[in-house]
Amino acid sequence: MFRVFSCLTEEHDWHLVLLAGLVCFLTSLAAILLFRRAGAARGRIRAFWLLAAAAAAGCGIWATHFIAVLAYQPGVSVHYDTKLTILSLVVAVAAVSTSGPLIREAAAPALAETKGSIVNVTSLAGIREVGSSVPYACSKAATNHMTELVAKVLGPDVRVNAVAPGLVDTPRSATWEAARQHYRQVAPMQRGATADEVADAVLYVAGSPYMTGEVLVIDGGYRLVR
Repeated sequence: MFRVFSCLTEEHDWHLVLLAGLVCFLTSLAAILLFRRAGAARGRIRAFWLLAAAAAAGCGIWATHFIAVLAYQPGVSVHYDTKLTILSLVVAVAAVSTSGPLIREAAAPALAETKGSIVNVTSLAGIREVGSSVPYACSKAATNHMTELVAKVLGPDVRVNAVAPGLVDTPRSATWEAARQHYRQVAPMQRGATADEVADAVLYVAGSPYMTGEVLVIDGGYRLVR
């Protein structure tokens, strides 16, 4: 979990990593601008701009991940099936194209009527340079940014926040002894979070009537230590 720096410097092509970052920035910017157009439009024109924004986001997510995968140099020969690669792009665009408008058009009115809230669960990897996967960290950073954008669009009737845990003690992380030992030595709380503590943070954010557009980090103070 804590070998991102060496992974980037020794096992990745920096040119492709920078290209992935540039693609992520440009497609995110395009999606934001298109989303703003949708907010100012009505009827079918609004639906068109929403679909365009979702398509831009889907292509950006796919391209960022795929270029980051190409940047990784594991030391063995890697091949990609053309048909499956194209299918993965179609799935990415379709998923974002359907989820974005559905949330905005279908879920938002119901949430607004009940003064509901959306809580995304992301990760400390989307805020700091931690985690074992560059694409994973990039996707969590994108979710954090999306949280802020959607909070701006859906307010004041719907609040949108996120909870970003660091190391969490689960059956899956039970074998991550190096990460657990590092947390015990470095984090002010000297341990990872429990699943119940993360759930408590989600409940707090969901029930806070004035909080919106925030990413609540729950990492036992790990982010304070460089």
